[in-house]
Amino acid sequence: VDEAYRLWSCALSALPEVPPQLAALLPNLANIMRLGRDASQTLPLVEAYLLLGSAAQVIPLLGLIQQTMVGCIQAVEQAALAALQPAVPDTAPSGPPSANGSGV
Repeated sequence: VDEAYRLWSCALSALPEVPPQLAALLPNLANIMRLGRDASQTLPLVEAYLLLGSAAQVIPLLGLIQQTMVGCIQAVEQAALAALQPAVPDTAPSGPPSANGSGV
């Protein structure tokens, strides 16, 4: 999948405008966004379409693009919060059982 995104991105970056063949791929990009997989990699492609003057084809996808961006930001937020959480200490007793056999 990563190679496909790179090829798609390279094709867009080498052209002065979006040819009809690449414009026809926009519905596929929308489907990728809907699936929620690799969403962060779709945003540079959307940017390329916009910079190359294909805003008219991108406008119908704005709600989906917004959802994708929010999802990406939330994923980063969750990962950052998880990284800040202290490690959970081991709750098992560490010493030999006490004389009463309770382990405490």
